[in-house]
Amino acid sequence: MAIELHHLHPGHDDELLRLKSRIAELERMDTKHTLQIAKMNGYISHLEEEHRWRKCSDEKPDEEQFVLAWLTEDGKRGFFLTSCFIGGKFLIGEDPHGCKPTYWMPLPSAPKEEK
Repeated sequence: MAIELHHLHPGHDDELLRLKSRIAELERMDTKHTLQIAKMNGYISHLEEEHRWRKCSDEKPDEEQFVLAWLTEDGKRGFFLTSCFIGGKFLIGEDPHGCKPTYWMPLPSAPKEEK
């Protein structure tokens, strides 16, 4: 069972690797762990789906959602920018290069504070 990682937030990479390692360990054990393996695979799928790039022409963020946007100018190399989706548009501030968002993804959750 191969699952590709898609440039996720570093904290998610660590979590995915930990889960995959545990799954491999459980699969080597007996079959009574099948339910636990299925749940972990579901969680991995959720993390990978949550942090993937979405094409702006195919899918829009929720209203007032802050996102990471990938902007390009006529299909040339682009750059990242945080943005808010309001009124059906990505608010990107002033852009002197005429770039527009072509892809977006939700922002990762805030880091946990260390105690």
